[in-house]
Amino acid sequence: VVKRAEVMALNEDNISSTYEKLCAHASVQGFHARQPAAGWLDVVYETKRRDLFAGCFTTLEHHGVVHQDPVLNAEKYTPVGTPVLRSEGTIQTSYSPSGAVCAVFENLKTDNKSPGKALCGRILIYRHHVPVCSIVIPEKCHGKIHCDALLGGVTWSPQEDSFIYVAESLSAALLSKPFFSTKESRRTFDGGEKANVQDAPASTFGRQYAYEEDFGEQYTEFCNPRLFIAHIPSQSVSALPGIPENLPSADPLWFQSDSENAIVFVGYNKSLHDQQLGLIHCTNRPCGLFAVPVPDMTVNEEGEQKAAEPATLLTPSLWNARSPRLVGSRLVFLSSASRGAHHSCQRLWCLDGLKGSPRVLVDTVFQPDQGQGGEIATPPMFPGLYVIGLPRKGALEDVLFTHTLWGSQMVVVAIDMGRRKLSLLLPGQEDALARFHGWDMRDEGGAVLKMPKSHTLLQAVPTGKNRGKVFLCEISFACSGLIRGYDWEDGNIVKGAPVVEVGGGGPGQPLSDILDGLYWRVVKVPGDAVVSASRLEKVLGRDVGAFLHRSDEFFEGDPPSLEATILEYGIGNGTPKHTILCVHGGPHSSFVCSFMLELVAMAILGFRVVSVNYRGSVGAGQNGVDSLPGRCGTLDVNDCMRGLIHVLEKHVESSEISSSVFAWGGSHGGFLTGHLVGQFAGVFAGGVLRNPVTNIATMSGETDIPEWTLAEACGYTDDAEDPSISPGSLNCRNGKTATAYSVSKWLADESIMAPSWAQMEVMYRNSPHSYVTNVKCPCILFIGKKDRRVPPSQGIQMYNCLKKCQIPVEMFIYDDTHSINAVPNHADAAVNTFKWIASILAQSET
Repeated sequence: VVKRAEVMALNEDNISSTYEKLCAHASVQGFHARQPAAGWLDVVYETKRRDLFAGCFTTLEHHGVVHQDPVLNAEKYTPVGTPVLRSEGTIQTSYSPSGAVCAVFENLKTDNKSPGKALCGRILIYRHHVPVCSIVIPEKCHGKIHCDALLGGVTWSPQEDSFIYVAESLSAALLSKPFFSTKESRRTFDGGEKANVQDAPASTFGRQYAYEEDFGEQYTEFCNPRLFIAHIPSQSVSALPGIPENLPSADPLWFQSDSENAIVFVGYNKSLHDQQLGLIHCTNRPCGLFAVPVPDMTVNEEGEQKAAEPATLLTPSLWNARSPRLVGSRLVFLSSASRGAHHSCQRLWCLDGLKGSPRVLVDTVFQPDQGQGGEIATPPMFPGLYVIGLPRKGALEDVLFTHTLWGSQMVVVAIDMGRRKLSLLLPGQEDALARFHGWDMRDEGGAVLKMPKSHTLLQAVPTGKNRGKVFLCEISFACSGLIRGYDWEDGNIVKGAPVVEVGGGGPGQPLSDILDGLYWRVVKVPGDAVVSASRLEKVLGRDVGAFLHRSDEFFEGDPPSLEATILEYGIGNGTPKHTILCVHGGPHSSFVCSFMLELVAMAILGFRVVSVNYRGSVGAGQNGVDSLPGRCGTLDVNDCMRGLIHVLEKHVESSEISSSVFAWGGSHGGFLTGHLVGQFAGVFAGGVLRNPVTNIATMSGETDIPEWTLAEACGYTDDAEDPSISPGSLNCRNGKTATAYSVSKWLADESIMAPSWAQMEVMYRNSPHSYVTNVKCPCILFIGKKDRRVPPSQGIQMYNCLKKCQIPVEMFIYDDTHSINAVPNHADAAVNTFKWIASILAQSET
């Protein structure tokens, strides 16, 4: 039941206090559980929140037990002690498969002048929470330890006496010395002097400024990640042998069977002739699964180890293979269905052992009503798998549990390899959207736990206002699969319920009362609806001027509808609300029903938040993803307006509609915001642009993903010259023009990095900058000057043009990356956004 909550007045005090309260709402970052004895679970989980006064994120570690309550005759969570603040030097914590052994990675000393270099570190080993030993990492062993979900990862041996982790290899730049060094720079730690420079190898000098390609935005410290093996009995660390120097390695998995004992990992292509493209949010990068035999740690009489065997490629026929996980005796992994779109529907593959050929378990879903061709049967209207990486601990026997997008909601599915079917598990209640909004499984802690009385608990985290808690949900595998007694054989949404609430990280009072007033809705929007000024004038009750949008050209296979989400604070109170149209970036991502701080703050401060998952968004079939490239600036812009008009016409009472509408977005969302305030100048009272793409043509030579500019602006095809490809075909309808980006030519190095003149013209025509002279409303821009994805010059160019056109404009520039997510910067941008909107509304009322 949604509370009839009163919104807060839009003044400076309420803006700051609302943001501060919402920052106290923590999110679950990791979950670990072990069963030391029958009848109870030992639980450890971490929550993370923004500490505004410390100016950083803080992580708390919570301990507790799940036990049988004799009174309730059910499992119950009881916290143990108070939450512990994670120490500043802790990088990551990893638990062994049984949960009995824990490795805590620490940086003891870092060099501020060389952020990628860890001068000294150690790994603390605990068994049953009791210290066992400390493994010191030698200074010249490796650089920074990587704990990122894509380029990090820890995997344990079945015996739990060794583990593999990922760290940056020491490059020539980090090891190099200047040609001419001062006496002070030659001094050693014990006060003596190093050998004269002439006594050292020539290759160690003059390379400290040599450029080394990294993995782009947010991965500037990732140049050559490598795998390292830590052996607990010998307290030693060494590089995993057998891996070529030019093969960046990540996401390891210890694979052991009766005949095989190897480390499976993801290797990224690092060609001498190709640019190292940005990786974050890009699941289409060339990579493969490799296997290297576990090294023999014993030594012969001469003190030498057995020579290592070289790594072998397990997926030679696949362009892209990543996220290896073990499900029973099977090795499963993901691959991207598209080379052109940066994120798309994913295929789930399987290898029976390390010498077989991969098989498709869950294939690409082009349209949800047409199913897919993999070995696993899927429920009706299943849209496909949309996940960056599979949970590391999401398997139980022959069943893999994972989160994925299903339309505008994050859900949890079970993929049963034995019964060969995929089923939707969560959300399970008819009111799940109102209570939990969606479900997620944490990467490191996606645990599936066997419990007494022959039942299993699945860990999941709500994506909405309860995101600071973990819920354990009962799963039964009897009778072909039951959850809380409700059959999901037919593949429909389940009417199940969480059975154990692991609290401690959730919102406290009075924040809980505030969040109870939030209300999400998901609505369908007709894909062929006419974008009409008269329709919008009718619902807003005012003139909206002339529209400059280009009409859509539809093709066979285009999705017939799209979805929009509506977020409000309280409903049915009859109070008129201003509307903020929020558009996501990507463009191949989506807005789901989840706790997003800025959007929740908008709702609490009295705005109706409309988010449109325009065609091109993920979660609704591959045809939807493929429909956008080549039509950016037209189809996505018109879909945003379709969603806005439809929501105000059909899903909001006319008495609750205020005439003011704002546009808000970042990255590609900023691109769309620039288009919206330019093409529909009379509609919007203001535009908020965070690191926006404003001129694709000038961005193409500066971004870490240059092929994005070609694919999205000009369209792409696997082979533009293939005569079998015709306009309107499902896979290549956007490759119909002479300016289409050809993936095959790019891979063959036949095309130059610079776009052609014809492509540059298309890029500019599809950019917001081509409409900048038509903008009439005030705009505010937020720019991260360390942004590698969208160069800061994009927003600065927009700012200068708006000034020249005498449009009120403000701009804030932060020492931050693309996301502007550092705690002080995020707070400054959010509060300034709301203050700016409040000032515009105040001016319109006078």
